[in-house]
Amino acid sequence: MRPEIELLLCCSRTQLSSEQMGRIRRLAQQNLDWNDLTNTAQWHHVTPLLYWQLKAICPELVPSEILDKLATNFQINVRRNLFLTAQLIVLLKAFSAHQVVAIPFKGSVLSTKIYQNIALRQFYDIDLLICDRDFCLAKKILLSQGYQPLNQLSDRQEKLRIKTNYESEFIHQKLAISVDLHWQIAPPYFAFPLHPQDILEQCEPLDLAGTKFMTIASDDLLFVLCVNGSKDGWLGLQRICDVAEFLQSHPQLDWEKLLVRAEQLHCQRMLLLGLKLACELLDSPLPDRIWRKIEQDPTVGKLSEQTYHRLFKGMDAYLNRLQLAHFSLRLQQGWLAKIRYCLGLIFPINERDLEFVRLPQFFFPLYYPLRLLRLVLKYGLYGQKER
Repeated sequence: MRPEIELLLCCSRTQLSSEQMGRIRRLAQQNLDWNDLTNTAQWHHVTPLLYWQLKAICPELVPSEILDKLATNFQINVRRNLFLTAQLIVLLKAFSAHQVVAIPFKGSVLSTKIYQNIALRQFYDIDLLICDRDFCLAKKILLSQGYQPLNQLSDRQEKLRIKTNYESEFIHQKLAISVDLHWQIAPPYFAFPLHPQDILEQCEPLDLAGTKFMTIASDDLLFVLCVNGSKDGWLGLQRICDVAEFLQSHPQLDWEKLLVRAEQLHCQRMLLLGLKLACELLDSPLPDRIWRKIEQDPTVGKLSEQTYHRLFKGMDAYLNRLQLAHFSLRLQQGWLAKIRYCLGLIFPINERDLEFVRLPQFFFPLYYPLRLLRLVLKYGLYGQKER
């Protein structure tokens, strides 16, 4: 492992032991490529953590121009996070005024709930979870606040999309803010049956910048983190940091209960993969019970090894849509789950299908063969393109 990567991993956590601090000092004294280190940290969205730990432990060992650059980026991140948090509070109050329950997650919530410092996590948008029945009203609220949908769909097309997708993006051009409105945590083909109504029944209060709101309960949040990381192929270190920081901030987990719940939610392999990555890369402690479960599933070991080898390859770490589909397929446990995954991946209509050709409602069933045709044309001829 290159010393730059080792130093980045050592700094990508909020709490350090004296041994880890000493390790950081020893690494910082080596002949490092500091520009490569800062660029890699930025790519992985962990620059605030890198600056926070270097400034606290060994600022005299960091070239002044690098430390100044990190300090500038840190301040920019703080201002952006505070601005996004303020806008989130505005939106939550607007939703509450219309009796629409919206659960914030990711972004400000993770910074506050598990990092316990709004400045230590990078985020760039707002994520809200609602029940699908509230989508139309939620959309009207966002429109009244100056947000516009990224994809302009007719009402009929939008209703179809709600049934076959899980999120919709809205943009505020003047504020340069993106809001992802979710009515499910993951795409339908992931078969992750943690629905908004289930989450609502288990919600926990959170004090966000002096304002109290409800958010995802801690046990469910760990599943959400691991499913989101798996959905994107564990592309960046930040996703693994989220899991590691969750474990750090929740030392008294009921692991037996978590494993049973994960099996019920069809995400046990995703959970084990996220835990293994957090342990091997960021030294998160795991009980023997969990390690035995990890060792009993060779697929988890293979996927973690593959993830580790591509994690620090920059742009080459990206998986194209076919590779990502294959990665996600391997996370499904059992042939029935794999078949459901493949069918769910192929058949649900998305906004690209709806924009490919606009059909009257009577002909909506034709979207399914048209989708197959579009996928064959795109993947048969241009396999590397995004779905």
